[in-house]
Amino acid sequence: AMLLAPTYTEHVPGWACFVYAACIFAYQTMDNIDGKQARRTGAGSPLGELFDHGVDSLVMGMFVMIVASVLGAGGVYTAVAGVLILGPFYLSHWDEYHAGVLVMGELTGPTEMQVAVMAFLAVVGVLGGRVPAAVAPFVLVAAALGALAMCGMYVRSVHKLVTEGRSVHPVTRFGDALRQVLPYAAWVGTTLVWVVATHATAAQHPTLYLLAITLAFGAMTQQLIAQRICGEPISFNWNILVPYAIAAVYGVLSAAGLPFFVGPTTVLFFVFIASFFLEAVFVSSVIYQLATFLE
Repeated sequence: AMLLAPTYTEHVPGWACFVYAACIFAYQTMDNIDGKQARRTGAGSPLGELFDHGVDSLVMGMFVMIVASVLGAGGVYTAVAGVLILGPFYLSHWDEYHAGVLVMGELTGPTEMQVAVMAFLAVVGVLGGRVPAAVAPFVLVAAALGALAMCGMYVRSVHKLVTEGRSVHPVTRFGDALRQVLPYAAWVGTTLVWVVATHATAAQHPTLYLLAITLAFGAMTQQLIAQRICGEPISFNWNILVPYAIAAVYGVLSAAGLPFFVGPTTVLFFVFIASFFLEAVFVSSVIYQLATFLE
C-alpha cells in the first residue's frame, strides 16, 4: 500500500486489491485458529492473550492504510477517519475490563468487519482497482460515524455494568469509570487537531502520520490489556500524549502564521520517532519483567 499509493491518491491496480484481500484472509484465519489451538492443547496463557490482542492493535492501523490506498481519498481524510476508527477497539477492552469478558456484537465483531473489508476489496479488484471519486469520502465518513456509534455502545455498556454493580472491579460510580478513558479521548482530540492543522503535510506524508498514530495506539491499548489481565487499576502513560500535544500546539500556532525554526515535516518525524520509542519501551519492559520472573 505504501509503495503503490504513497499519498493515497494514486490508482491501485486490481490485482493488488486481490492480494490485500488474500493477506487479510490469511491474517484472519491465523488469528482465529491460534486461540482455539492454544485452548485445545492447554497452552493458553495471559501472555498469549496480551501478544494476540497487542498484535491486533497494530494491525488495526494497517487495515486503515490498506483501505485508504484503495479508496484514494487522500491523506487528511484518511488520517482523521483512521483516528476515529481505532476508537472501538480500545473501548472494547475497556468494556472487557469491567465485564470480565470480551463482548462482540452480532454484526460488529472483528471477523464481520474483516469479511466486509475483504468483500469491498474483491469488488474493487473486479472493477480494476478504481473507486469513483464521490464514493471514497462517503465510505470514510460512514466508517467514522459507525465507529463513533460503536464507541457510544461501549460507553453505554460500561455505564450499565457500573450502575448495576456488575463491574468485576471495585468501581461504583460511572464518573470514575469514565475518567479511565478520558486521557485516551484527550489523545484523540490532540491528534485530530494536529492532523487538521498540518493538513498540507498530512496530504504529502499520510503513511508516516498513520504509522505514528498506529504505534501510539498500540502502546496505549497494550497497556490497557496488560492492566486488565493483571487485575491492576487502569492508569495512562501520559508520556504518549506529550509529543502529540506538542505537535498540536505547533500545528495551531504555525497555521496562525507564527514563525518556527522547524517545519511540519520535522515535527512529524519527531512524533513518529517518539511513538516508536514509547511502543518499544512498553514491549521491552514486558519482556524484561517476564524474563526476570522466570529467573
